[in-house]
Amino acid sequence: MHVVWPLVLSANRGRYFLLTGQKFSAREALTLGVVSEIVSRDKLLPRAWELVEQIAKRPRLASRYARVALTQPIKQKLLDNLRYGLALKGLAMSAPRPPKS
Repeated sequence: MHVVWPLVLSANRGRYFLLTGQKFSAREALTLGVVSEIVSRDKLLPRAWELVEQIAKRPRLASRYARVALTQPIKQKLLDNLRYGLALKGLAMSAPRPPKS
C-alpha cells in the first residue's frame, strides 16, 4: 500500500490516507480517481464482460503493449520500495507495545 496509494491518489493524499488509516466510500473513491466507475453488484459481471469484449476488439498487441507500458512504472516502484517498506512494517509490528493504562 505504501507504494500504490501515493501513485493512485497523489503523493500527499496517499501519505495522508496511509498515515491516518482513513477509509473512503465507493463514491469518494470515484471522486478521487481510485476507481473509474461504480456499478451495483448485480451489474458487476455484465459490465466486466462488456469491458473485456471492448478490449478484445482492439488489436491484440496494442492492448498487450499498452498494459506493459502502463504497468511498468508501478512494477519499478514496487521493486524499488516494497522490500524496504515491508521490513519497516515488520520492525514496527515486532516492537514492544506500551502497557495499557
